[in-house]
Amino acid sequence: MKRLLLALSAAALSAAVLVPVALGYRGHRVYTPQGGVATRAYRPSVVAISGDASYYVSHVRWSSYNGAQALGRGTSNVDNCDPDCARGHVYHESVVVRLTRPHRTCGVWYYGTIHLFWPGRKPPGKGRHDTVAIGPFTCGG
Repeated sequence: MKRLLLALSAAALSAAVLVPVALGYRGHRVYTPQGGVATRAYRPSVVAISGDASYYVSHVRWSSYNGAQALGRGTSNVDNCDPDCARGHVYHESVVVRLTRPHRTCGVWYYGTIHLFWPGRKPPGKGRHDTVAIGPFTCGG
């Protein structure tokens, strides 16, 4: 019983602390970072995942955007970087995209995490799902 009360108290405290932060984006545009804090996009058709263009999503069509999460579909572009990224093969596969974790950095709201799900074929070396932090994490980029 004591453990249950402690767990419920911790959950209530977490909710009280996290909800105002998570809902702070309301009334503000939430952007997708594009290579750091200097560049951002609203409802982008391309979402950069890696800093070297070896992993990104293109042709994104959003079914929802600007809330606690954004949902869309697009084409994943994953370079196998074999023998190196310049000469590697790029795999293009249909993907479901979900952006989550709105956070404020340098006075601007950004989505902080991208979740990818391949409903059909998936790129070699990837699981059925992939989750990546996309930043920005500081005002310096």
